[in-house]
Amino acid sequence: MGIPAAALPDDSFWLATAFNVAVALANQQLAQVPVDNAGTTIYTLMVYNLAADNLVNYAQDLAGGPAFIDASGFPPDDPPLPFFAGMRKQWGINNFAAGVVASTSDVSTSTSLELPEQLKMLTLANLRNLKTPWGRQYLEFAQDYGTLWGLS
Repeated sequence: MGIPAAALPDDSFWLATAFNVAVALANQQLAQVPVDNAGTTIYTLMVYNLAADNLVNYAQDLAGGPAFIDASGFPPDDPPLPFFAGMRKQWGINNFAAGVVASTSDVSTSTSLELPEQLKMLTLANLRNLKTPWGRQYLEFAQDYGTLWGLS
């Protein structure tokens, strides 16, 4: 995930919390679906991706912790934001969107949103999951198994 140790120590409360919430939410029936000969399961991949998404959403910045640095190698904000605050800003975690962009217009800078059929059953938490690559990966696995697994 690229989180510096100075932003999230190994004994951080947020690591255990993000993981435990993911274990509680991911469907344990999928632990029976193997992915490879090493014993990795769909459930394992779901839990770790959901835990990563949870971590971005839950973790609090440490006082005096590192600033967020983007892919260019520089802080995108002046003054630089703390690590997790910067990550949440980059992914638009705190921005509300009631659908996905269906069309845009340059003349009046308008945007129209549409909620495709496959997204109509998503909860607010699932819509939040769409904002990070780890949350999207979790939803991909969950949706592959349909309504029987708790997500359609």
